[in-house]
Amino acid sequence: MALNRIVITEKPRKGKETKTRSFSQDLVGYLACEALFEGGAETWAPLWLSYVGSPQEAKAFTANLRSGARAVVHSATLQLPRSAGYRFLTRPLPGRAVATVAYLPAFLDLDPATPFCDDVSFLFVVPRWWIDAREEELSATFGDEAREAACASLFAAYVDRRSPFPVLPDPRFHLRLYRAAQEEPWCCGREDLSLPGAALVDPALLEALLVVRVDHEAFADFLSGVVRTYYREEISHGPSRFSDDRWLLPHTAPIVEQLSFAFGVA
Repeated sequence: MALNRIVITEKPRKGKETKTRSFSQDLVGYLACEALFEGGAETWAPLWLSYVGSPQEAKAFTANLRSGARAVVHSATLQLPRSAGYRFLTRPLPGRAVATVAYLPAFLDLDPATPFCDDVSFLFVVPRWWIDAREEELSATFGDEAREAACASLFAAYVDRRSPFPVLPDPRFHLRLYRAAQEEPWCCGREDLSLPGAALVDPALLEALLVVRVDHEAFADFLSGVVRTYYREEISHGPSRFSDDRWLLPHTAPIVEQLSFAFGVA
């Protein structure tokens, strides 16, 4: 995959005879959406950003990003507000290179720091490899819908962490919930993440990409409607086996790490 360069230019301060310095990395991609998190008047604040370079160059580039420096790629200018709480992850790659990911945990982590904030909001990004690994085990139950069912269960887990109203721990219900959510105005697709002249994540690496933002009252009405329909149309077909665990996908730490990296450096 051909990569673009993302560049930070450090201009000399007034009164000092120093040269202009620049720091650059190979950009893997970034995702930004003003509906979830607004940048400045002339900049984009990415929800997720990934770049690759040598360890020494990556360290200098990251230090500048953390300090609030502006990074340019093509016609887009990115800036990470220092008060936003970005998390940085690094992973060594073959050939003495390092992959770095900067992202906002509130919108991308499965477990947000504050579970029940003012609304249900997150960026739902699913790498294709993650779905590939789960397709076979779900095929016996869902057949041709196995890939969508895998996305649906992960989507339900994200919703479950952010809403005070519990989601039924039933994969069949998750699929119904996932499909119904995509018909709502508060659940938007790829077109809402497009940036003019910007380098985004290669779509071929992603199975799903959605933006969700809805207040708790509206979500409660939506969820109750889906539950009523599900019980009326599905439960009558036979008994369902529900887990006793309040949280869906309770062991999440490895999943968070993998989702943060894999769709960016695959």
